[in-house]
Amino acid sequence: MYFAVHRDWEVLQYDVKTALLSGELDELIYMEQPPGFQVDGPGFICRLLKSLYGLKQAPNIWNKTLHAKLLAMGFERTESDYGLYMLKEENEVKLLLTVYVDDLLLMGPRDLCTKVAASLQETFELTTMGNITYLLGVEILINRPRREIVYCQRQYVHEVLKRFHMENCNGCATPEAVSESTAVVPPTSDYLSYRELVGAIQYVVGASRPDIAHATRHLGKYLPCYDHTHYAQAKRVLRYLKATTY
Repeated sequence: MYFAVHRDWEVLQYDVKTALLSGELDELIYMEQPPGFQVDGPGFICRLLKSLYGLKQAPNIWNKTLHAKLLAMGFERTESDYGLYMLKEENEVKLLLTVYVDDLLLMGPRDLCTKVAASLQETFELTTMGNITYLLGVEILINRPRREIVYCQRQYVHEVLKRFHMENCNGCATPEAVSESTAVVPPTSDYLSYRELVGAIQYVVGASRPDIAHATRHLGKYLPCYDHTHYAQAKRVLRYLKATTY
């Protein structure tokens, strides 16, 4: 995305409607007739001709279908990231396209983005969402005159706080205590949502908050064996996020 902003390109967001229904099946798959649609008796089965939501092959079929369309349009898929495509002209990148399931980003001059979107709409039904502001739990603020991008997860952090019943907690100034606790805590058989909490925090680290990377790495060491002390340490990171998220 910085590549696009540095060149003063548009960053436009699109959503593919019913993406997983777009692909043709390349194998024999049969299913029971759905209730209310039995033809020639309930003992008969039907053969699927196209992909269907709930089918385990559906995501792969959709990816292959989109990939084939993009190749036909002249895109190249990068070797470093299979979700990133480039449109080149005379060996110069003219447009970037990123894919995450059914979310597409087009990055390039507006007229070229519009042309590519129109070509995609010949095959798929797209919802135009305009300039990107929010994607995968991350608020994205682009200042084109200053060539700046700000990533913010304020809403995501609020949802995590609410999920772990910490929305009314007191904030703290640091993600970790100054000195490590020496208290001895016996093993517990109580269920603690420790792994879920660490996973939620890890997503924040990767997207917008490297300042909690050390604390999260430390918490990750105890995923196989943890107790109430580790859970309290993880909740401290949430308290820090509450105090420092704007």
